[in-house]
Amino acid sequence: MSTDQPISQIAADIGYLSEPAFNKTFQRVFGAPPGKIWKNGVHSVSRRNLRN
Repeated sequence: MSTDQPISQIAADIGYLSEPAFNKTFQRVFGAPPGKIWKNGVHSVSRRNLRN
């Protein structure tokens, strides 16, 4: 997935009810919070890895 959407919108699009819940799962799966990864220019992640 490649996008310019805000993290809150991505979280909602894949079924998270809150951005903090998404951030916690993202960090657990990828080892860094989504904002840090986006800031470093890595914009492709698999949606299936982010589901609870």
